[in-house]
Amino acid sequence: TSIARVDEAIQRLAWLKMPEPLRKWIGAADQVLGGIPSKGAAPFTCEVTILNAEWQKDLSERTGKTFDAVSALPIWRSVALFQGKDMVAKRQPTDPKEDKVLGSFTYPAGAVRVAFYKTPSDVNESRSIEEADPWGPLLLIHRNSAQRKEGNLWIVPLQAKDAKGFDRVFFLQFKFEKPLPDLKDWPAR
Repeated sequence: TSIARVDEAIQRLAWLKMPEPLRKWIGAADQVLGGIPSKGAAPFTCEVTILNAEWQKDLSERTGKTFDAVSALPIWRSVALFQGKDMVAKRQPTDPKEDKVLGSFTYPAGAVRVAFYKTPSDVNESRSIEEADPWGPLLLIHRNSAQRKEGNLWIVPLQAKDAKGFDRVFFLQFKFEKPLPDLKDWPAR
């Protein structure tokens, strides 16, 4: 975990006979702690990439609905990232021909927000998805049922309601500084 006291405690606990559920919980906690900065360390980064239009279409159709019925691309034509009050990524089109790095969030840090705009020239955002917690990027993967692609790469299906109240989905890729376990492997309370 890179936290000396935790690593030592895990080594000591490895010698104890303990129930398998507790052993699994400790192992899962160790994996999570390895993917977040220790107290006093510099925050980690999470690079955010807009997936290309073809991949957006493919992932949208995997939901079992047509692209036009579920995708955010026809509704919101540009997207930007904010952390706290700062724009950390300038607005970019939502449908690039190739994957495009949008910007990065840091964690732990200020609230994170993904803002959508109907057109590239709109002054005001049309919809946004926000996590007001210092661990915002981690909450976004949990609350949006993200899937780990490989290692530290995650596909995050952000959902927002359009003007008619229908759920729309927009896929981003998050690249965390350190690998995190699959969501199903995170320790429960």
